[in-house]
Amino acid sequence: MTIYNTGTVSVTNGNAVVAGSGTAWAVALISGGIFSSAGVSVPILSVGSDTSLTLAYAWPGTTATGAVYAIARENSEAADIVNLNDRLSQVLVKLSLIGIHPDNSGSLAKRNALALHSEDDNYIFLRAELGIEFAFYRWDGPTLSWVGPFTVADAVAGGGVSSIVGGTGISVDNTNPAIPVISLAGAKREVLTADRTYYVGYNLGSVSVSVASPAVVTKNAHGLVAGSRVSFSILPNTKTATISVGSPAIVTMANTFAAGQPIVFQSTGRLPKGITAGTTYYVIAAGLSGASFQFSATPGGAAINTSNPTVTVSQASPCVVTEAGHGRAAGDAIQFATTGALPTGLSVATTYFVKTVLDANTYTVSATSEGAAINTTSAGSGTHTIVQFGTHYLSETGTLPTGITAGQDYYAIPTGLTANTFQFSATAGGAAINTSGSTSGTIRLKTGSDSGTGLIYSPTDAFLTIQKAVDTAAALDLGIYNAIVLIDAGTYLAGVTPKSTVGAGTVYLRGKSLDLFSTALSTTGSCVDGINGFQGNYKAEYLTLRSGAYGMIVLNGTLLFGNINFGTCTNSHFTVGVGGFIRADENYMISGGASSAHMEAYDGAQIKVQGRSVTSLNVPVFGSSFASAGRVGTMLANGNTYNGFATGKRYDANLNGILLTLGGASYFPGSIAGTTGTGGQYT
Repeated sequence: MTIYNTGTVSVTNGNAVVAGSGTAWAVALISGGIFSSAGVSVPILSVGSDTSLTLAYAWPGTTATGAVYAIARENSEAADIVNLNDRLSQVLVKLSLIGIHPDNSGSLAKRNALALHSEDDNYIFLRAELGIEFAFYRWDGPTLSWVGPFTVADAVAGGGVSSIVGGTGISVDNTNPAIPVISLAGAKREVLTADRTYYVGYNLGSVSVSVASPAVVTKNAHGLVAGSRVSFSILPNTKTATISVGSPAIVTMANTFAAGQPIVFQSTGRLPKGITAGTTYYVIAAGLSGASFQFSATPGGAAINTSNPTVTVSQASPCVVTEAGHGRAAGDAIQFATTGALPTGLSVATTYFVKTVLDANTYTVSATSEGAAINTTSAGSGTHTIVQFGTHYLSETGTLPTGITAGQDYYAIPTGLTANTFQFSATAGGAAINTSGSTSGTIRLKTGSDSGTGLIYSPTDAFLTIQKAVDTAAALDLGIYNAIVLIDAGTYLAGVTPKSTVGAGTVYLRGKSLDLFSTALSTTGSCVDGINGFQGNYKAEYLTLRSGAYGMIVLNGTLLFGNINFGTCTNSHFTVGVGGFIRADENYMISGGASSAHMEAYDGAQIKVQGRSVTSLNVPVFGSSFASAGRVGTMLANGNTYNGFATGKRYDANLNGILLTLGGASYFPGSIAGTTGTGGQYT
């Protein structure tokens, strides 16, 4: 790529004129190129002078003075001029070898506008225009006139410029070697005139998969052909649910379940005693309706019972809670209810934490995970109980047969292919997959093809991979419009790498179901991998991110997000490094922990999560801290509401990192007090 970035610029939001300092644009041959600064790119309409140019439309970015910039000269019509400039440089090198140095160059109109006098005798001007033969003119001082033209000889043969050859993306027509025609080869960027949607994945609905050798998939009128790509998933269809305390427990929620449907519960608080978060239960036939149901620990087993365990609370320093066979651990969140009055020092509907487990039947409590045990100064009255609290969620689950990996792309094969059934292989033309074990839950089938256009939601036109859609969008000139990558429900094992874009529009990575659970990126690497940098704007939304590395990482780029469910990640949920920027534009959820942190800002980069509601399920664990800033990284995280709990250090600010919360020491979720060091600030 030919980049011009001499000097600095001043840009004003809403104004198409760019002012330069030390830029020398008039002779830089940049008209028609792509102007980029601070992650925003706009085509150049015209160049007014060495220090002024006009963009094709008003600058959509922020106002800046003395900013760095770059101009890509290959784009649009500029490629012709770039090639000419390169050839002109070669000519000038040849001429310098024989002592000829042009004093100026350009069109005849430019030559004629020069004000020369007798003392300018032997002033040399090189005529260099597209489609016209190179020629020299000499100013004759005594006669005050131009002498010439003198033709330019190349290094191969006398006369003409026949040695000019094409380059990448450039073609040269030498039919008339004296006047070569230089032009762009191939298609130019398409300029959007409206938002555009690209579809990834096409959901064929529920299917049955046999446990057999080979496995057979049954789906009426599936429409697949040999070579079609398919993947299998069990969609969670997560919804909020109300759970009664009783024998049996009854779940109230709209459903279409059949007896035997596997389910799991999650909560922002505490489930009723008798239910364990993340454990698989099964809908049973007894009491099953479209509005409510009972459930068991095994398929067809006895209904689960729930209770509010009765406790006693001592008047002591610290007070001791006695709960027979409590099974609780330090850090567990609990709430009390009473028929009378709790001992002074405790309140109903207030969250406390198990501080110290004394034995199988007793423990102390604190107001925060890291706080001191609470003292009570009265005996209280009535019957005290531990009650459920928070918002409860129910997800469908299930088991794929052994031999099938959720989200892996398989190939339909010719053998056994009918209108309603097919077999499948792991590789193109490979052997049919055999399955074993058992299957449960509702299995969904997804297809797609990277040979399609992505513009139609159909089995053959929807893209197979998210990356194909991003690459296609990055080849456009977005202008002021957006490219929306609409990702169908299912599991995707490959992450996505943002690519640099042209224009002020945004590329949206959006789950098609518009919920936080149905579309999941479950990757060994990072889900959204911007570690190599990019220019332009991206936004991720309505996705679940589970990663063997980072959920999202950005260096030298801008990534917005909202309505994301962060699952378990090996490193962090999201991290920014040098030149990176991440901002939460909507509320989001945390359903899994991370070996490092929930969010990290380093090396002068910035994260903004402000005024958001962040919901945590099942007390995720963070190995380093919930929030971390270092090496001059900045995190603006004020005004948020954190629903739920977390285990680990609340924050860590070090090496001049800044965490701005405008909250107290327990603002971020966690079970261990936050720390600062070596210039780190927490405010």
